Amino acid sequence: DEIAVGRDGHAVWRVELRVGRLAVVAGESGADRHVAILLAHFGQTRFGMCHFFNLAGARAVECAHGADAILVGPGMLNEDAIRGFMDEFVRRVADKQLVIDALALSAVRGGRYRFTEETRVVLTPNVSEMAKTTGTTKAAIEADPRGVAMTVARDLNAVVALKGAETFIATPYGEAFRYSEGEVGLATSGSGDILAGILVGLLARGATL
Repeated sequence: DEIAVGRDGHAVWRVELRVGRLAVVAGESGADRHVAILLAHFGQTRFGMCHFFNLAGARAVECAHGADAILVGPGMLNEDAIRGFMDEFVRRVADKQLVIDALALSAVRGGRYRFTEETRVVLTPNVSEMAKTTGTTKAAIEADPRGVAMTVARDLNAVVALKGAETFIATPYGEAFRYSEGEVGLATSGSGDILAGILVGLLARGATL
């Protein structure tokens, strides 16, 4: 175990971090390599890589067995197949912490899921992915990103990180946060996979939603 100690004015806070296990359920494009590099940087977090196109939903569950947190989505390419896969997969990992990214987000389109309290879920869409998830336009998302993130978080009972020039993070409990830092270089293919990798790594090491 590691102990991180920080100081804020006169207050001292302590957070106990631990080695965790996570699984990445990914497709066959190069995006999964970005995640692997990021997770390797975390060093003490042990993880496995499950390749989507070689696994049925039930087989992916076996691959993710024992994980404290699971990332699903990076590198997936077949949207039609993903929906059936996610129906099987999500049902069987209902007790896990789950980060859903990239094309796997298409599975939650049209209100097909509302996650239970036991399934602690983070969704990480960009504006285009959120437009597909909600069935609306990019312009509508960009006009009210905070409101859209809050609505989806409430409707799906999940934490939503809506990525953009400003990132809006919403919880199912009506909380919303805005992050406006970062450089334009982050708006490139692969950076979202790294963010998802950071999130699942932290969840696996004991961070709470």
